[in-house]
Amino acid sequence: MGIIYAPPSLTAAQQRAVSTPGPLIVSASAGSGKTRVLVERYLRLLLEGCDIRRIVAMTFTRKAAAEMLDRTAGRLDRLFDAAVEPEELLLLRTLRERLISAQVSTFHSYCSGLLRRFPIEAGVPPTFGELSRADVAALTQDAIRAVVEQWITGNRRSDLAELISVFGSYGLLERSLEDLLASPQRLDVIRSTADEGAFWNCVSDVIRAIVAEQLALWRELWHRASTASLPPRAKRPPAETEEVLARVEHCYRGVVMHLGELDAPWQSALQEALTLFQSASAQRALRSPWKHVATAAESRQATRRASVIAAAIEASSEREQRAWKAQCLLLNLAREALEQIDAEKTLLAAFAPDDLQRRALALLNVESVRERLRWEIEHVLVDEFQDTDPIQYDVLHRLIPLPDVLGDMPELFIVGDPKQSIYGFRGADVRVFERARRDVVAAAGQGADVHLQTSFRMTPALVAVVNTVMRSVMPSQTAGYAVGYEELCTARPSDTCPDSHVALLIGMPEGTTEAELVASHIAQITGQDTTLRVWDEKQPVENSTGGSFRFPQYRDIVLLARKSSTFEPYVRALRAAGIPFRIESGRGFYQTQEVLDVLAFLRVVHNRHDDIALATVLRSPFIGLSDSELALIAASPPRHGSLADRLEAFVAREPSERIRAAAHLLDELLPIAIRMPPTALIRLLLRRTPWYARVQSSPRALQIEANVEKLLDAARQFERRGFRNLLDFVEELEQLRLVADAESEAAVVSDDNVVTLMTIHAAKGLEFPIVYLVGADQQTRPHHQRVVITDQLGVAIATIGDDESTALGTIARYLATEREDAEETRLLYVALTRAKDHLFIAGTLSKNRSSGELAEPAGYLGAISAALGITWHQQAGSRAATLSDYVRSDPDDEGNAVELSIEIIYTLPPTRAEERQISAPPRPLLIEPVASTLAGEIVSATQLMLLEKSPQEFYRVYRCGLPSREDAFRRALARIEEEDDVVGTLAGRIIHRTLEFLLPGQRHDTATIQAALDRALNEFRSSGMEAMRQRVERDVRATLEYLEAHHLLPMGGQMFVEQPIIMPIGEDFLLGVPDVLLLTPKGCEIWDWKTNRRDQRTATEWLEYYRTQLDTYLVLAAAAFADCAEFTIRLVMTRPPIEVAQRTLGRADIEPIRRRISALIERIKQTSVGVGKTP
Repeated sequence: MGIIYAPPSLTAAQQRAVSTPGPLIVSASAGSGKTRVLVERYLRLLLEGCDIRRIVAMTFTRKAAAEMLDRTAGRLDRLFDAAVEPEELLLLRTLRERLISAQVSTFHSYCSGLLRRFPIEAGVPPTFGELSRADVAALTQDAIRAVVEQWITGNRRSDLAELISVFGSYGLLERSLEDLLASPQRLDVIRSTADEGAFWNCVSDVIRAIVAEQLALWRELWHRASTASLPPRAKRPPAETEEVLARVEHCYRGVVMHLGELDAPWQSALQEALTLFQSASAQRALRSPWKHVATAAESRQATRRASVIAAAIEASSEREQRAWKAQCLLLNLAREALEQIDAEKTLLAAFAPDDLQRRALALLNVESVRERLRWEIEHVLVDEFQDTDPIQYDVLHRLIPLPDVLGDMPELFIVGDPKQSIYGFRGADVRVFERARRDVVAAAGQGADVHLQTSFRMTPALVAVVNTVMRSVMPSQTAGYAVGYEELCTARPSDTCPDSHVALLIGMPEGTTEAELVASHIAQITGQDTTLRVWDEKQPVENSTGGSFRFPQYRDIVLLARKSSTFEPYVRALRAAGIPFRIESGRGFYQTQEVLDVLAFLRVVHNRHDDIALATVLRSPFIGLSDSELALIAASPPRHGSLADRLEAFVAREPSERIRAAAHLLDELLPIAIRMPPTALIRLLLRRTPWYARVQSSPRALQIEANVEKLLDAARQFERRGFRNLLDFVEELEQLRLVADAESEAAVVSDDNVVTLMTIHAAKGLEFPIVYLVGADQQTRPHHQRVVITDQLGVAIATIGDDESTALGTIARYLATEREDAEETRLLYVALTRAKDHLFIAGTLSKNRSSGELAEPAGYLGAISAALGITWHQQAGSRAATLSDYVRSDPDDEGNAVELSIEIIYTLPPTRAEERQISAPPRPLLIEPVASTLAGEIVSATQLMLLEKSPQEFYRVYRCGLPSREDAFRRALARIEEEDDVVGTLAGRIIHRTLEFLLPGQRHDTATIQAALDRALNEFRSSGMEAMRQRVERDVRATLEYLEAHHLLPMGGQMFVEQPIIMPIGEDFLLGVPDVLLLTPKGCEIWDWKTNRRDQRTATEWLEYYRTQLDTYLVLAAAAFADCAEFTIRLVMTRPPIEVAQRTLGRADIEPIRRRISALIERIKQTSVGVGKTP
């Protein structure tokens, strides 16, 4: 049974992409509805009767897979709402229910599933594990060191010595090996056996190709200079130019170009041509008159090729042979290390994600597996295909061997945009898309190659800008890594298009900085006098549901940069202007200074004689000593003692109050720290030191706080895995610091109306009404690795010793730069096409050192300026540039003329506003000074309650470090302490957080409640969960209304929210975090929220159930507030109907409770007797 599929309004190209049988490949330009087409095709297959289990959809991130399922579910829901016939209703409901069994996954997940399904054929254990990046890095390092030890103790000591000599140090050699083994795309290079003759012939072919390209360009420049009108100061083309070029071309024929062995005539002819066309400096720039007739791109290419040709001429045969032999030794060492790694993975029965792909590829060589899968699968859909690597396409090709279309093969559908292939650093290879295109066209004809060129995102003016710029920097046809540009069209309705503003914000050498200019411009366009409008489809006008125009808000704006390391000046400028912002996907999270500071403290806890870690802690905001104070400590006796020994001696001898206070703080923290779980320890560190006060002065203050909160979340996740050992946590952080460079910084939790800072990579797939491309003048810095890997040459040693470059390295870097440049160009396309309504490009101009004139900018600003016809040394001070182009709504249309004036802005009035500060949470209360040694336990209220309710579960969780069983007690227990392993539901945590934000204030109106709710939902990444929002808002409102109606809301006194208290009891320590502590004239009140009522028990019965936890809070409060004579416990059930139960005790009533708590602590200390024994 099926339903006739009736697609929504689609363009002709989209209709072909949805309805044409496969194999089919779709190139979808930015904003052209790629995801919509994919979902509609998937939906069509379902509605036409295809079993959902026979459709395999693959993408590259879990987020993309989840989005596809979510959008498919939404479409089915809308169809169900519109259906009338019982047959249709039944089918749609069935499809909606079966969506949970859909095979929509990432490539890695699909390959993992194949291996688990066919373990015997794959030769893997069915219960194999999957290794994290940290695990793989540790295995790699261990394997390298094991092989090095074998070389040292074996007969290869001299080979190792030569490698160390070539690399300059063992550390550089090891890092190069780690880098070589880290990329799966390089494993084939490592496993290959080198043939010396074939290698040098390949080098010769590469040089010949480079020389041929350079010769063609020189001859073209000679022709232009001979016929063009040159500037007055330009030199005339030398008369001997034709003769020089002819001599090079004559010598070129038939010459084999072996490095260090060039024939004298050939070498002389090349050198003569280089001298004529290129400068003799290290930069090898074009000389006059050639530079006046060359484009910026041609000048760059000529310079790079000239460097390669000069290196080939000057190459030393001895040096190149040494580099060749070293790379052979390096590959031998890497090969042996790889064998060790593979053996260890087999022993562990665990594999990295890339191993899963390779093993799945080998599995698909088994004919019975292939035939089974081809019988089961009818359709394969692949999203974001431009991000594939060769192995992933080989997996598809084994299953569907295009262009050979055989019998009952699955139908292949591929969609992606090669112009948006920007993940080469992760292994993606844009050439795979073109390879797949050729296979599909060979199998199904040219009609199977569908192009979606019509954008529904951008206004015609912005499309004109994108076309003008990208036509000038991308080739018209795809060749190798360079993707051919396809004209972008737009079908955005004209009544939704504002008057697009496009401007260049130019920082001058002696003027306003670019970052200040950007901040001032944002303040201007969001101010009261702004003329800009943006289209908001979620803001309907009266009698319309289609949206309307409105003034820009901060949330409409994104700042895009190539690298997160360039954010700092923009952060300072935005803060100075009072513009709220957040950073998305900034620098590597585990490499941020605040995370490194916490890691250093944890290392000191483990080993106080770790000098580097202690110096980091003393210099960090936790302690705040200056470099000069650290130098004083380091210069102190004992001469051979550790830094900790010197600190202790210095404090005993010198009267420095700051250093004495630092030592006292460490003496206070370290004894109790060693026994605390990571989460509680980090919170103690933050709250017991002046950290919050000190980080306020940083321009990254809000980001720093958010990163530390993210680290706390990572610590909680670590504890929930059952491993609570501090050393294990430190080791995991160390590994993540080394390998998790792709982990982004935390999103800053603040008002949602904020400017966003992102890298261009992070913005892919997103769109914004207003885009600023910042740092557009910055140029990609060449990577000077000692080992360069290319498709043509494989591995090449680029440098010998300290700084002796090899010609092989120069050639390899040239080849690698070609690939990187092509990806940089595609990155520009991605940046420009994120904008919906307005686009601003910001960069800085510099002056030519020799002439003092403005130099033509590099980077994206240079490419954009050239495309717009702006030459800065001639047009300095220009206020506008004009762009004229035709923009089509469809590739077959004639197009409409677009005239756009692009404003050039050099200065704007500065803006200022109040600084925003982060608030420090309450410091933990240490009831008494802590002794210098600790032999006892640190026990929390949660532990005591768990011990009393379930001793066996306590032993499992807190003694064995195993994950907790989700028994009835655990499910009934709501969140008690932030630091504990036991937490309530997500809704309960958000309710806690919302009340925490609200209670310190007296205003509980709708706006205040909504702001607190938004902040809490953002913190728990739940802003899009509407059901969650409704539940939390209902419970919070009901709780506040009940408290107000019963006059329980505090009208005065001192309030502590989430206040940690640590108290010594004998040799042990008691830790608790009451939800609310309230000091009133009558005494001390302790409030505890319970958010998840699960049965019909009354609040009084729950008060008795949680007696041990609440008694613990009483004991802590009595010790912390010695002046209080009366203590009241209030248990607030926040799930309607609201109930409050309470009991009041005098100070004399506390002592028996204290004795009972002490007895429970003694029972905890006896739990090591055995699992089955109840203390």
